[in-house]
Amino acid sequence: MLRRLWPVALVAALVVFPALFAAASAVGAQATATPVPLTPQPTFTATPPPPSPFPTVQFQPTPAPITPEAAAPTAAGPLPLSPGEPVSGTLAAGQVLARHTFSGRAGQVVAFWITSPNEPVPLTLSLSNDVGYSVRGVAGVGETFVHTLPDTAAYEIHVTHPTHPDQGHGEIAYTLTLDFLAPQPVAYGERIEGEMSPQAPARLFTFQGAAGDVVRANLTAWRFGSYMVLEGVGDRGGYRELAGSVRFGSVRFGGVQQIGPLVLPDDGEYRIIARSQRVDFAPAPFALALDRIDPAPLAYGETVEDELAAGDHARYYRFDGAFGDIVDIQVVAEDDADTTLCLYGGVPWRLLGCDDDSGRGLDPEMLGYLLNQAGMVIVEVAPTVAGDSAAFALSLARSPEGLLDEGPRRVKHADRTLSFTGRAGETIRLVIDVDQGVNTPMVTVTQGENVLLTINSSSVERLSADFDVPVDGVVLVRLSSGGYAESVVTVSVERR
Repeated sequence: MLRRLWPVALVAALVVFPALFAAASAVGAQATATPVPLTPQPTFTATPPPPSPFPTVQFQPTPAPITPEAAAPTAAGPLPLSPGEPVSGTLAAGQVLARHTFSGRAGQVVAFWITSPNEPVPLTLSLSNDVGYSVRGVAGVGETFVHTLPDTAAYEIHVTHPTHPDQGHGEIAYTLTLDFLAPQPVAYGERIEGEMSPQAPARLFTFQGAAGDVVRANLTAWRFGSYMVLEGVGDRGGYRELAGSVRFGSVRFGGVQQIGPLVLPDDGEYRIIARSQRVDFAPAPFALALDRIDPAPLAYGETVEDELAAGDHARYYRFDGAFGDIVDIQVVAEDDADTTLCLYGGVPWRLLGCDDDSGRGLDPEMLGYLLNQAGMVIVEVAPTVAGDSAAFALSLARSPEGLLDEGPRRVKHADRTLSFTGRAGETIRLVIDVDQGVNTPMVTVTQGENVLLTINSSSVERLSADFDVPVDGVVLVRLSSGGYAESVVTVSVERR
């Protein structure tokens, strides 16, 4: 019986189901034929987006225009910035990003900084433009950031809270300030005095220089921390940083930042950007001094006598060094005067090293110093306390302890470098005997960029190792304590 009814049921299903499907389609077509109009209601998204390295918020696509009667701008937009006009903003609870925009020209120097009554809060600033340039995390609350713009473009400053929205934070108010720095000319031998403040925490100075000029710039700041950068014209136009300042000394209630002595690479315009490190200080004075100096010549084996008069900044000397030279430089001052010794040179030009009182009493010295580049080296002798006077003797010599060509050398192995002249293809046996102590040093033997031998520190009385010299030239043997107790060792080389 069921077998006879099955064909009838199949035919009924084929007739009924298409009819039902057609009826449903007709109902659907009738429902969409006259859509209900929707009025756009742009709002912030109620739920922040999922985590990402730099999370963003969804801003309303058509921000309402700001009128003079409107409330102070907050973080609800990209907000325009104008030089010298602080903008107040607010990161709502859980909000992690606010954007501010301005237009800039290539080579223009801008300063910007952010303050907050909710400090301490971990807000950071980043800078980007619409042609792909970006620097992130350049400054925090209360810090001054100064930057040379690379392009003529539209720029954005991002105010970022690093906390992920899921972790939450309360409402954070802030004030962001942008300033374009106007250049002020300065000449060799000139001293410019002025004032920095939370409203003007940076200055821009320009000067004309010639290739080969040896220059020095000093920034003395009272009652605030400071920093300087020297820029020159880049290979493809624009400006590039040549050197940053180092803390050189102290004055009453302040400090001295110094750039150089530095050899200028080209003829043309140079720029010095001076700034405070923070903006949470009362208005305070500063003084910038720019000098072209003429270092006196100094030769190996020579001792010169000189004097720092009261108020003198420093005395300068120069010598030509060869790659692999190991030198001893010593200052002996009269009447226990306190002096500092510094070396400058290399490519790129930089501070090579300083010493304050490693010699007798308060005298500085740099013994066994390795020159790893050939060229001019400038020696600076300065009073440790600015303005002090001192009569002194300065001596320069090749380190007798460093020349293994002249025989075995007995040294204290804490961070010392020895050298000898190698010949291509010869085999050298390096021998180290421990005279005092229990450990041999860590040893690295190099020639140019090639590492010829490495030996770890060990508790033996004697070790030896062989290596081959690839080319003619200076071979360097670097000794290091590696954190172990220092020993006195005798180092020698045997040609096999």
